[in-house]
Amino acid sequence: MHMPKGSEMLFSLKCFIASMLALYVSLAAGLPRPFWAMMTAYIVASPFSGAVRSKALFRVCGTLIGSIATIVMVPRMANAPELLSLALACWVGLCLYLSLLDRTPRSYIFMLAGYTAGLIGFPAVSDPAAIFDTGLARVEEITIGILSATVVHSLLLPQGVGPVLLARLDRALGDAQRWMGEVLKPGAVTAPTAYAPPAAPAAPAVHTRLALAGEISEMRVMSTHLPFDTSHLRWTAGMVHGLHDRLTVMVPLLLAVEDRLTALREVDPDSLAPWTALLDDIAAWVAAGGNADPARAAQLRAALAQLQPSLPANASWSEILRLNLAQRLDALIEACEDGLELRSNVGAVMAGGAAQYTPHVTPSVLHRDHGMALRSALAATLTILLCCAFWILTAWPSGAAAPMMAGVLCCFFATQDNPTPAILAFLKWTVISMPIAAAYILFVLPAVHSYEMLVLVIAPVFLIGGAYMPRPATAGAALAFLIGIAGTLSLQDTGTLDIPGFLNSMVAQLFGYIAAAVITSLVRTVGGDWMAQRMLRTARREVAQMAQASAREPLVRISARMVDRIGLLMPRLAIAHPTPGARAVAVDGLRELRVGLHVAQLCGLRQPLEQAGVTLQPLMQKLGGYFGSSAIGHGQAPAIPPLQFKEAIELGQALRNAAASVREARAASQESEQRLLLAADAAHLGIWIRDLKRQEIWLSDQWRALFGFAAGQPVGLADLLARVHADDRAAVQRTLDNAELGVPRYEMEYRITLPDGTLRWIGSHGSVETDAAGRPALVRGVSLDITARKQAELDALQRQKEVTHLSRVAVLGELSGALAHELNQPLTAILSNAQAARRFLERQTPDMAEVDEILRDIIDEDRRAGEVIQRLRRLFDKGETPRAPVDLNFLTRDVIRLLRNDLINHGIAVRTELTAPHAVASADAVQLQQVLINLLMNACDAMAGAAPDEAVIVVRSAPAGAAAVQLSVIDHGAGIPAAALAHIFEPFYTTKERGMGLGLSICRNIVAAHHGQLWAENNPGGGASVHLRLPLATAAIA
Repeated sequence: MHMPKGSEMLFSLKCFIASMLALYVSLAAGLPRPFWAMMTAYIVASPFSGAVRSKALFRVCGTLIGSIATIVMVPRMANAPELLSLALACWVGLCLYLSLLDRTPRSYIFMLAGYTAGLIGFPAVSDPAAIFDTGLARVEEITIGILSATVVHSLLLPQGVGPVLLARLDRALGDAQRWMGEVLKPGAVTAPTAYAPPAAPAAPAVHTRLALAGEISEMRVMSTHLPFDTSHLRWTAGMVHGLHDRLTVMVPLLLAVEDRLTALREVDPDSLAPWTALLDDIAAWVAAGGNADPARAAQLRAALAQLQPSLPANASWSEILRLNLAQRLDALIEACEDGLELRSNVGAVMAGGAAQYTPHVTPSVLHRDHGMALRSALAATLTILLCCAFWILTAWPSGAAAPMMAGVLCCFFATQDNPTPAILAFLKWTVISMPIAAAYILFVLPAVHSYEMLVLVIAPVFLIGGAYMPRPATAGAALAFLIGIAGTLSLQDTGTLDIPGFLNSMVAQLFGYIAAAVITSLVRTVGGDWMAQRMLRTARREVAQMAQASAREPLVRISARMVDRIGLLMPRLAIAHPTPGARAVAVDGLRELRVGLHVAQLCGLRQPLEQAGVTLQPLMQKLGGYFGSSAIGHGQAPAIPPLQFKEAIELGQALRNAAASVREARAASQESEQRLLLAADAAHLGIWIRDLKRQEIWLSDQWRALFGFAAGQPVGLADLLARVHADDRAAVQRTLDNAELGVPRYEMEYRITLPDGTLRWIGSHGSVETDAAGRPALVRGVSLDITARKQAELDALQRQKEVTHLSRVAVLGELSGALAHELNQPLTAILSNAQAARRFLERQTPDMAEVDEILRDIIDEDRRAGEVIQRLRRLFDKGETPRAPVDLNFLTRDVIRLLRNDLINHGIAVRTELTAPHAVASADAVQLQQVLINLLMNACDAMAGAAPDEAVIVVRSAPAGAAAVQLSVIDHGAGIPAAALAHIFEPFYTTKERGMGLGLSICRNIVAAHHGQLWAENNPGGGASVHLRLPLATAAIA
């Protein structure tokens, strides 16, 4: 065993400082078992600060959940030990099952929730009344240990994962470059590359492939902690995940290229002669690594396109292989180009620069093995039940330690294919730690009386042991040794323990370890080879289900799971197959997963191919039957009979023809789309398509120009809403929400504010398309600049207001004589009353009562004159008054009073029949006043020269249904000529010798603006009636 390095001693020092900090805080807080905090600080320690930080929150949450579960179960089942043992065992098994299905740092929530319940629950059986205090104390102690480790490893010389992960990245890229050189230039000596140093020893081809597999798997595990890391590499988490995806995709691509080249060398070696130079160029470009010319990839693709054969209907097997080789090489060049660019960007960010490329990262859809998770949970449950049964049957005082430690070990090593060796190693180093733990508990600690002395006496053992934790080869042994000591201190009362009690407790722990090893070996232990075969069978079964199902999972999810499965399979194959022949079989397993990816892609092409007239059903049935039969049992996949293979080739040929048809249809569709865009641009229409399922938006450049965005600029809904005027934003948001709810069509007009502050009116029309299930899927629409039309409407509205005002002024001109008389009466009365009051006041003994009465008359006449002036002011006002509830009966009487003198001068009498009990409408009182004046004056003109007994205008109000009121002005004149009846409301149409012909037109516009109706008709007995109908203001009535 080599001496510890400086970095390893630094890590040990940080672990010791974190544990001593946790111990100090626990002692200061008066917690009953402060060594729990110390032990937790060692359990959560990791050489990389990102790993400590990523697990900290999840560990705390899991501990809290586990303690709550214990507090719920123990008091209720304390009198039934068998039932309590079963409940705790099932709880640990359930949490372990969920933890193994997660496979992310979040899994620590479930794992900690499981074995924390055992750590708290089993020792508390002897004193269930104090379970709450015990559970709270364990949570506090464990949380203090987690937080102490997190703080120390994050602040005290933190070791980031960046340099190590970068080394893994470069090593994986080097293995990939070496593999490509072996595939593209077989037999040639692989030259050193940018990521494969010359010191790297030559390795067999299969070994190179599996070495790359191991590197990719290690990268996947390490990159999960990258967002929590303390180095600059955490800002490149997306790029590192993208690079991992590209490297993973390279594995099946390289296998595919190797298979095609091998087949061509066997079937038609002469056909590869034109490809030799291109394959050499690709190998040289890949070997250049980060120094490669970025434009070279496009040149290689162009050369590849020239060599790609155009298959005739009777294409040979060699031509089909070369076409497939060209497609795989093109995909490989793309993956390499992305990988090299990502590596370059990672280096730039680590140097303090900015990333120039953000990759598309596949969703985190991981392989889940419910069967193995269930077996691990079953092993843990059975182990705990066995220990509990022995504990209960023997009435062992210290027996609680057995199920407690057995549950912990079953959880610790459940992710391994064969946990038994790890459990036995843990048992071995725990036994080795027992004498040291006994010396501390029985002799050293009783003599310690201060915290400083405690630190000094435990420092040598923990500093030396902690130095071996960072080494993968000795990490398990060192952790078991230190946990053996710290765990013993945590479980015992160091102040009262004697030698029999110590031995009793340690034997119980060892019994738990042995039970865990035995049950795990019987129920859970499997080999890497067995796990690889199981994973392959799972992949085959999934491929069979994909091929035979009418509906499928999204392609991106299937591909992501297959890629993850490849990452899990490769390190197991590397360990399980030490011989070259066996390793070749391992590589065949990778090829099967590659075929699974291709079947997933084929499923994605099923719909467009069927639209092109080619059905994939026969081919998919054969593929489903083939992979379905190979997923049963432990044997290899059966060979396809020759006839079926021939049929598969024929279907493949039909598939190629259909693909050509799809390409032609796609080209025609693109040409049609271009024509549509040209027509839309000519009409200044902006086209947009919103995918409601993917939450994506496609926008034409004309739409971007319309809204003030640059051509090609990414635009989202938030960007659109930011441009919408604040007063219109809520309405636009409601319209967008209604589209998601399935409203089939919509139209809206709204304002936007351009970046330069310009206000623009937009009109948008959209329609919603649904999927097969009737759910909204797409919204297509167009947008148009309607600013000019809106401005014209505003100008027309302004001119209409001015004409209305002029009409009111004209009415005032016609009423000027009557209005002068109306004002003259109160003014004359005011003058007479003032003179009379003066005479009364000049008397020696004025009659003050008379003076008071005269003053009251003056006030009344002044109010009368004021009302006349107020009416004139409202009518003459050029602006608009706000709408409010207006009583039409009251308004009618007010207008009649205003016109009283003018009507008297014309010899016209007015009779009112205002019978509508509730005639309140929401209206502009001045505008309705103008309407009534026009109608009454027209009725007055219509009865010019009528006999006195017939010169009567009737004004009648009556309900018009439940929600409206009708007001009618009825005259007894000559009536309206039949030819003119349909035109009297038209602008500039009049039957009178004088006048502009705008009065009734303006009246109808005013009534229409109030959502009412205005019409005229001749009376059966002579004369005419004009009817006004308005909706009731129900709120005002209420």
